[in-house]
Amino acid sequence: MKPFGISFDESDNLCFTDTGANVVCYYDKAKKKWRRWEKLGNLRFVVPVAVAKRGESFFVADSGLASVLAFDENGKLWRQITNHLQRPAGLTFLNDQLFVADSQRHCVVVFDLHGLYQSEFGRRGNGEGQFNFPTHLAADHEGHLLVTDSLNSRVQIFDAHGKFLGLLGTLGDSPGHFSRPKGLAADSSGHIYVIDALFDNIQVFDHAGQLLLNLGGAGSQPGEFWLPNGIAINHDNEIFVTDSYNHRVQVFKYIGSQ
Repeated sequence: MKPFGISFDESDNLCFTDTGANVVCYYDKAKKKWRRWEKLGNLRFVVPVAVAKRGESFFVADSGLASVLAFDENGKLWRQITNHLQRPAGLTFLNDQLFVADSQRHCVVVFDLHGLYQSEFGRRGNGEGQFNFPTHLAADHEGHLLVTDSLNSRVQIFDAHGKFLGLLGTLGDSPGHFSRPKGLAADSSGHIYVIDALFDNIQVFDHAGQLLLNLGGAGSQPGEFWLPNGIAINHDNEIFVTDSYNHRVQVFKYIGSQ
């Protein structure tokens, strides 16, 4: 109904959330098995906005529950993480830690894989390392953390310890700028892909912040988007995009220089 957050696990199995149906979906590629959860025991998802999986464990950021819910492949809830969270929005793994963007607290909170609080960084502002409603997270192959700093209309880049490294984009309505940045991901060549829901497109940058390519535009045809939100890239550089208001996930592939 409204596919929203999306990610892959270590084996390129697909996970995504649907905030129209308020469910979490999982496709096991090897077993060709589809799973779908509306609730975990008696606890029903309210607004599941992001999902990440490591090993046998799923982690779902539910902004309506102000929690990250951790559960196994049988749908058994083993932890409801609420410590230091008010409105969790984005999730990613880096160096065996779970990073959570909290849009209400304007920070990134770090947990271990057991859901125990470790640290956090960031506060509200528009300076380097400061946030104005951060929403989405991703990690690249060099161990960098990418954060969508949504109302500052930019992407910030950090190391695994929260040290600021650089910026992508500024507010604007031309290529290389953002109006409503959303999901982001990196491919194996180090290119950074950022969705802009107002432009209904994907912008591709290098680490220096140089714009390399624009993809898409408003519409419902293949390669067009209507309020896209999430993006994830697997080991084969296949690019999956939740095209939320077109009620679909679109798949692209980066084929390299010709």
